Amino acid sequence: MARFLPGQSGNPSGRPKGTGSVAKLREAIQEEMPEIIDAVVSAAKAGDISAAKILIDKVIPTLKSINPPGIDGLDGDNIIHIRWAGGD
Repeated sequence: MARFLPGQSGNPSGRPKGTGSVAKLREAIQEEMPEIIDAVVSAAKAGDISAAKILIDKVIPTLKSINPPGIDGLDGDNIIHIRWAGGD
């Protein structure tokens, strides 16, 4: 039998959500976020590869192969089968 029921927390009296360092950082930069995004877009347009990678990684989902690596005997039909990371 499972120790915890589905949807039930394993530590109901644990640290409340939104009190960690990521939440504090989000709160600190929330007002400046439009300017930060504009600066990253401008840097990418000016040729900054790191800025372009940040934008692409956040906007375009990662493609994953349907076939696991190391399968021998692939034919032409199997080579191009891809799927979205979050899809089927």
